[in-house]
Amino acid sequence: MTYSNVAARYTERGRGFVAHQRFAARILAEHFGYDRAESGEAMELVNTNFYKRGKIVEIAHIKVRDMTFDALEGYGSLVITGYKISAGIAMSKEHGVPFNCYAYLLGDRRLVGWKIFNEQELLSLDSRRTRTRNTCNGGTAERVNSFLPLEGAFLLPETLAVI
Repeated sequence: MTYSNVAARYTERGRGFVAHQRFAARILAEHFGYDRAESGEAMELVNTNFYKRGKIVEIAHIKVRDMTFDALEGYGSLVITGYKISAGIAMSKEHGVPFNCYAYLLGDRRLVGWKIFNEQELLSLDSRRTRTRNTCNGGTAERVNSFLPLEGAFLLPETLAVI
């Protein structure tokens, strides 16, 4: 591995991706009527919690991808590190709230979402050991990855502003 996951967010490119992830969290909070979105550097596995009236109402992992929706359709699924899915489901069970994943697609500023878990698994995932890019900075890693299928995903209707 060229970069560790923790170090990636401290690079110029990584800081940009974190800024886009936080922007997407704010848009999602507004879209779903949440009071606030909480993101932080300590929240690496599941990077966003959403709140309403002071209570956590959703746990999410937001990915930022430098691609368009058409390109994502060409792949047929979004790749996410498997342990992040496991961590999100565990936190969902612990807090009794849904766990969802989102992808903010920079190419056309769209948000795609997947409902992963809400008291039961909502999405059957293909998970297997594969070699993928390690971080937004490059490198490769061999690890268990989950593939979120576009079938069953939802696309927020609006195109988002550029931050």
